[in-house]
Order: sequence, then C-alpha cells, then structure tokens
Amino acid sequence: MALRLFNISTIITLSFLLFFLKAQAQNGNQHRPYTEQYRPQFHFSPKSKWLNDPNGMVYYKGVYHLFYQHYPDTTVWGPMHWGHATSTDLVHWKHQPIALFPDQEGMIFSGSVVVDHENLSGLGTEDSPALLAFYTTHNIDELKKGSIDYENQAMAFSLDDGLSWTKYNDNKPIIKNPGIKDFRDPKVSWHAPTNRWIMALAVNDHIEFWSASNGIDWVKESDFGADKGQHGRVWECPDLIKMRVDGTSQEKYVLLVSLGAAPFGGSGTQYFVGDFDGHQFIVDPNFNMPAWLDYGRDNYAGVTWSNTPEEEHLLIGWMNNWDYAKKIPTSSWRGAMTVPRKLSLHAVGENYHLKNVPIKPLEALRTELPTLKKLNLTAQKNTAVLQENIDGGAFEVALTLRQINADSVSLVFYNGQEESYIINYANINGLLSADRSQSGNTVFDPKFLGARTQAKLIGQKEIKLQVLIDWSSVELFANDGEVSITNQVFPSSPFSNIKVISHGGDCTVSDISIYRLSSIWGAGYQ
Repeated sequence: MALRLFNISTIITLSFLLFFLKAQAQNGNQHRPYTEQYRPQFHFSPKSKWLNDPNGMVYYKGVYHLFYQHYPDTTVWGPMHWGHATSTDLVHWKHQPIALFPDQEGMIFSGSVVVDHENLSGLGTEDSPALLAFYTTHNIDELKKGSIDYENQAMAFSLDDGLSWTKYNDNKPIIKNPGIKDFRDPKVSWHAPTNRWIMALAVNDHIEFWSASNGIDWVKESDFGADKGQHGRVWECPDLIKMRVDGTSQEKYVLLVSLGAAPFGGSGTQYFVGDFDGHQFIVDPNFNMPAWLDYGRDNYAGVTWSNTPEEEHLLIGWMNNWDYAKKIPTSSWRGAMTVPRKLSLHAVGENYHLKNVPIKPLEALRTELPTLKKLNLTAQKNTAVLQENIDGGAFEVALTLRQINADSVSLVFYNGQEESYIINYANINGLLSADRSQSGNTVFDPKFLGARTQAKLIGQKEIKLQVLIDWSSVELFANDGEVSITNQVFPSSPFSNIKVISHGGDCTVSDISIYRLSSIWGAGYQ
C-alpha cells in the first residue's frame, strides 16, 4: 500500500513539474527577440524598444551601415540616440552598440554619414579616411524654456570604420541655429563639379542648401520649396540624389522630402526632379508636382546609402506613421524598416517618374511553393485560391493581370479568423488600391484606418504585381516599381491564404509565383 502511494505521489509530482517546465518554455518563447507576436521576419527591427527614422546610412569596405533613431529605455519615443546595425548584403543584419548618445547639447536627431576619402576635414588620413556623421542636436531643455533655436547641426567622426564615434568640438554646432523653430536632418553628399560637400537641410516648410570644402565650415547657398510641392506640416529628412535617367545618358537630380501631410493620411515622402549646379536646385519645368515615393500609410523618412557603387541608389524607410506610431500594438519593440529598395528614374513623355523595387539579394530568402502558373477567371467562376496554409507569416507573391475585361480584380490575403488585406485594381479608371479595414486589430488608434490608399497606374494593359507579406506589413510593387503601397497590418494570426477574385467580367492571371521567405534572424539573435 505504501509503495502504491509513493508511485502515485511521484507521478503527480512529475506531472506538475512537466507542466511547470512546459509553461516556462512557452513563456520564454514569447519573450525571445524575433519570435514575438507581429515581429517582422525579413524586415529590420530593433532587438528591443523604440525605433524611428533611418539615419547615417553608408557603405564602406564591403559593409552597409544602418544608423537609426532609437530610444533604448522604452517602446515609446524619448531621448533620441543613434542605434546601429551592419550588413554585408542588406538582408541579414548584425546589431552593433549604440553609436551616439544624447549629452548636454541635446538629443541626437536625424542625419547622414559620408566617407572623407581625400581627408578634407583633416580628421583622418588619405590612407585611412574618417567617416563623418552629420546630425541635429535637439535641446529639449531650451525648448521647454520657450526658445526657438533649440536645434543645431553637429558632427562626429569615426577612425575605425564606423564602429566607434568621437563628437567633434565637444558636440558644439558646426551650423548654429539662426532663430528658426524647425532646423534639422542634414543629408550630406559630394558635388564633384564644385569639389565641395553639399548639405540639404530641412528648415520649417522648405529646404536649405549649404556647402563646405572641408565638411566643417559651412556656408548657406540657397533655399528651395516654400512655394513648391505639398505642404501642411514641416518638411523633414531631405535627400539630394544625382541619377541617370534610365536608358539614356541624361542626368537629373532627385530631391526627396518627407512630411506629415500626405494625401493618403499622415506621414509620406514626396520627390522633385530637376537640376542642381552646386548652388541651387531648380525643378524641371515639365515635372508634375506633387509626386510621391509611396502611396501607402507606412513608408516615411526614407533616405539613401552614401558611397555605394555608381548607379546604385539604395533607400530604406521607416515603416510607420506619426499619426499612430506610438500606439501600434507590439510588445518588446516598436518600429521597423521597409525592405531596402533600389531607385531608378524614368522619362514618361516629358515628365519624370521615380520607381522603387525590392533589392535583388532578398531573393535569397525564397523557397518556391507549388501553385497554378496561369488561370482564367470568368463571371461564372470568378474566384480562385492560389495558396493555403502558408506557415511562418512571411511570403512573397508575384503575378500578372492580363486581358482584363472585368470591372475590377482583387488579390486577397487572409487568415482563419476571417481577417483580410485586399489589393484591388479598378479597370475602369486604372486605380490600384489597398484596403486594411478588415485586417485585424485596427482600433488601437482612430487614425489607423483613415482613407483607402490608392494610386493611378500609367500603363494599364498588363498589371504586374509583386507583394511582400511579413506578419505585420504588406509591401506592394506594381509594374516594376511604378507604384508602391506600404501598409502595416496587425492580424490575430499571420495571413496564410491567398485568393484572387474577378468582379464583373473576365481576367487572365498568369506568371504566378509564390515563395515562402525565411527569417533573417538566426540563433544568435534569440
């Protein structure tokens, strides 16, 4: 009898122990970085806490550096630091120690990094050039006192390939605020014809251009934009890029400007195409304004990497929107980047159009899934399921719509909880739209839904769609980057099913490819 009781007692004890260990394991999984609910699997996000604008991107000695606005103490915006990550392929990232910390001069706001190849600053040598970081100091104490000159431009330099940084002149300004409330986000590039550094600086409702032969002593050259493009809130995060017009020998300058008054709701990035002579930027007289880099709600503050090989214009944006950025329902982290994108400039008649597409190295994440390669939708049979039960919440879809006689065609991503994200092409007017109204959690902020995001396509005979789905985002690229629409989503479980629907007529869907995308985060990040 005693032996029997001992056995029962042992069994009960072991059962409780196993239950406890299983619960602990599950709890541990919920808190391991890169496994939490909504965590992107192939987009860059911080290991923890807050992230916003990308900063200081530079390519040097085979390494891409990504700095970013970061608050390491909580998941809401606070005293800004420069976080830092590196990559050799722009796909897999390694976290580095924080690069720049706030000090008595203020928070570390957005900026840029360049390589001083000719040692014009005198801070390095020609054999071992310095990296120069230009950024805005934002003095919150001066702001609270009622001052308006609380933002100034400062510089830091690195002599070890960007791994550590020294603030120049004890972080004192290299450009002192002249008495302007919003005076920030220096983006520096080299202008070979005048042999000088050029800085594009966001100043309230316009852009100022400054020049310096050594990167230290700056002189104002000109103003641009107070009477151009979209307004409504302050301009931010400028980027002046010299680009070759695709298929020609013509070169133009593209100026990117972000602002919080986009027509599709909140944060967005407009661009201008024109010429720059080292002194002033002049919009091409045939360029139609305003023009937008992305027609979604969640692609903001995008800028390009410096020092990349010629013709490689690579951009990344913050995948969020200031309308609701502080409230998105993530847990241990808040904020992610878009996938890196390649920019190209195209002539459309006498106008110009800036395209953006995902970078090619992302294709290394693909595992192709079996699916139909072509199907014909009719009024009688207007719905086809392309794929079901894709695990992992990270995948890519590419297809082409041809012979479109239907009123519209929808590509629908959905899960088992009847939550969905709908991409729709309206044949009658050429509008491509995205609807996240039924995508899951949409009530954490009343501004999250807003208006349906949409854009008009230039070419309408054949519509090529490429869609990247991560757990909490959908990035759409149409007609090889003619239009992109980037939106966050927060479904109860990841979207895992795909169907296509023809409304009011026939359509051929061809060149269908579906890929599962592997996670970029290995065991070392767990």
